[in-house]
Amino acid sequence: FKSSSFRVAGVNILTDSNIPDAFTDALPIFDGSGSNRATIAVTFEVSTDRRNLRDATAHRSLSLFSQSSFDKGNDDLECITIALCHFKSKGSVSAGEGNQDAGDGAGNNNAIRLLASQAVAEWLKGNPTGVDCP
Repeated sequence: FKSSSFRVAGVNILTDSNIPDAFTDALPIFDGSGSNRATIAVTFEVSTDRRNLRDATAHRSLSLFSQSSFDKGNDDLECITIALCHFKSKGSVSAGEGNQDAGDGAGNNNAIRLLASQAVAEWLKGNPTGVDCP
């Protein structure tokens, strides 16, 4: 990223040790063999110099989400949180119910991948990086 346009304001990693309470009965989801990779969330604060930011968007050095925010004239955006998820592959089958290929097109490990996506969504509803974005 272009450091004149953004500053890393906060980082956090979602693992089984800090998973939302609603998912503790389904562990392991992120830690252990046959599970998903830990999810990382990073909050970037946007530079107050909007000229640098518009230059960055013109050169497409921002993500599509950020790009579209500024194309729409959202000059009020002060920060953005981005989460990176790497869910369990569909190759080997994880232990647990619902992970066998059901022949519905989802492939192996649908249950653990679904749990991970739900846990990430719940985690992101909170403030995972501790940075208050207006």
